[in-house]
Amino acid sequence: MYWGELPLSFAACTNNQDCFRLLRAFRADPNMTDTNGNTVLHLTVIHDLPEMFTLAYNSGASLSIRNNLKLTPLALAARLANKQMFSLLLECEMDIVWRYGNIVCKAYPLLEIDSIREEDGGLNPCSVLAEVVYGDKSSHLDFFDGLLEELLERKWEAFAKRRLFQSLFGYLWFLLVFYIAFMTRDVTESYTDEDDSAQANMSTFNDVIITVQQLAHFESGRSEPLQKQCHLWKYTGSGKQMLRFCCEVLTLLAVLIRTSKDVVDMQQIGMKRWWIAISAFPEKVLHKASQLTLLLIVPIRTACFVHPVMLLLENVMTIIVVLMTTMHFLFYCRGMKFVGPFVLMVYKIIVGDMLRFLLIYSVFILGFAQAFYVVFHSCEMAEKEYQKKHGLREDDNYRGKFENIMDSPREALMRMIIMSVGEFGAFYKNLNDCKSRVALQGKIFFSIYELLVTLMLLNLLIAMMTRTYEKIAETEKEWKRQWAQVILMLEQSLTNAERSMAIYSYSRPLRSDKARRAFVVRLKSDKRTESPQKVEFIRKKHSARLSQSSHLHVSPLR
Repeated sequence: MYWGELPLSFAACTNNQDCFRLLRAFRADPNMTDTNGNTVLHLTVIHDLPEMFTLAYNSGASLSIRNNLKLTPLALAARLANKQMFSLLLECEMDIVWRYGNIVCKAYPLLEIDSIREEDGGLNPCSVLAEVVYGDKSSHLDFFDGLLEELLERKWEAFAKRRLFQSLFGYLWFLLVFYIAFMTRDVTESYTDEDDSAQANMSTFNDVIITVQQLAHFESGRSEPLQKQCHLWKYTGSGKQMLRFCCEVLTLLAVLIRTSKDVVDMQQIGMKRWWIAISAFPEKVLHKASQLTLLLIVPIRTACFVHPVMLLLENVMTIIVVLMTTMHFLFYCRGMKFVGPFVLMVYKIIVGDMLRFLLIYSVFILGFAQAFYVVFHSCEMAEKEYQKKHGLREDDNYRGKFENIMDSPREALMRMIIMSVGEFGAFYKNLNDCKSRVALQGKIFFSIYELLVTLMLLNLLIAMMTRTYEKIAETEKEWKRQWAQVILMLEQSLTNAERSMAIYSYSRPLRSDKARRAFVVRLKSDKRTESPQKVEFIRKKHSARLSQSSHLHVSPLR
């Protein structure tokens, strides 16, 4: 148990108020720190002691001291997801600007709350907003109301909405150019000479077919090289190839600009913080990986003369880049309220339900695949003996002929996966034609497999996905966290000057100090005052009251 290492801290952690007052009477310093840099206020937050916090704060404890993790008591409450202590700390720091009846205008200092530093426009990784948005506890969702929700709304209107649509238009332009470059690839010369005349004018979608055929070519053991493997360097001869050249150059320039900007962002905010922001969006990670893959394609195409396998490698990498680049569109869908929750549901189902299902599913698939492989191998041996006994050949067609559809362990795995989705007609037909004594055992295995995998496991997956869908659909704040992560991601792409302009647009000076900024919130209280037409302007030292007679009355606050 952590008690704070100091007598005053020990009295605060044990909630002994009399002992605390006695130590303060003997001039014990409430702002003294221990080896972790924590003061009395930090410890009251850690141990969730609001009454002791109020006593310590009223006795002179400071709210601005940071511990070794660079966290003030307010930021520490946000990291620990302690909403009660967080609200209490906010009330201690806020100012009431004016009050009109049951409407109150409050000003909250942004020094520890906002993710933008007010002095230079840099990023504050230890701010309350960053701790809540990137927090991993479910109780952090309770913070997305009131002050933080208002602050995120102002950020969205100030710069995030504009930057998101600018980024979307830039991405759509990049996607269009990249697709044109991909679709205009001429693949006819990537075949051997015998296949060139027969494969003229084929569609670019046959890149996939080429990849499979070339894999078969190399696996077959043939030593002759593929001809004209450097045909992608030929940009002359047709307008189609010139269009491909222009689109490839534009794509490469866009990737270089985006990569250089990412490097600058990493240098400004740090590699760790940059990765925390990026890793919150798997589709963003895929897009960054696709950019690096595009850069690797350039030297691979340059080395096409080394060996025909370079063309094969480029085709495979290009297909992967197309898939990863398209997935980036989900990032923009997260920022839209009408589709954002569904994108989150898909991600949660893949990461949570699908991974757990695949782990259990793979155990059954591997076990039954090997069992059926042995069964079908025995059936194949029995079929050969039957053919030899009756004078039949393998290419003869006769009633009840057995065909081994599991001639390898890899084929057995694929058959098990196909059977799990209900396609078992061909499997059972061949099993029924088996002339071995193990056919009965195979039918028993088949029945067990259908019950455990096809019926139980797949229906269990559907139930798990339904539960995840309903859980996220009922929790609106979960989407707010994803929306907030989008805003902070866009905030990182701004320069310090742009961030300074943004914070000045949604904040106001704190009292007479124009260098410090405050966020103003207007709240409607449930309590009704006796005079609803009375306006009070309140500060720390005095209050100003404007009555109906237009006289200004100034009196000290009690």
